[in-house]
Amino acid sequence: MEISDLTNEQLEAEIERRKKKVKEPPKALVLPDYGNLKKVVFDYVASIQEPDYCSDNDWKQYIFEGAVEAYYGPEIWAWIRGILR
Repeated sequence: MEISDLTNEQLEAEIERRKKKVKEPPKALVLPDYGNLKKVVFDYVASIQEPDYCSDNDWKQYIFEGAVEAYYGPEIWAWIRGILR
């Protein structure tokens, strides 16, 4: 089926369906994956001991992203971007 074969009503219905799909929050993972979060936290703690440690690094952001992805998976960012547009 070509898009030109669709009626305006069908196209509008599809647009509304897609809008609703984007706004539904994704389900949290049944088994959270803490692998990336664990690595980022360990890297942060290890970096504090380094002589070139910089306290204005983006560690808080990395840890936040790791926590969000642990519960929702990396696909969560596409949903968040869709909502914040």
